[in-house]
Amino acid sequence: MPAKDIFHDVVKKALVQDNWVITHDPLTLDLRDRQLHIDLGGKKVRGQQSVVSSQLLNKRG
Repeated sequence: MPAKDIFHDVVKKALVQDNWVITHDPLTLDLRDRQLHIDLGGKKVRGQQSVVSSQLLNKRG
């Protein structure tokens, strides 16, 4: 799993202040032959869903 960068906590705090709900910290997707790591998964309180990412890392397994 990748390390959090220096912006992680700042971005997370800004999203929460803008009425986002953090659903995953981090979000890991298991694919057939690799894992995809995304810094944050979240959704807007209004019901709009989105994934917020500042770092993607493919790891072959």
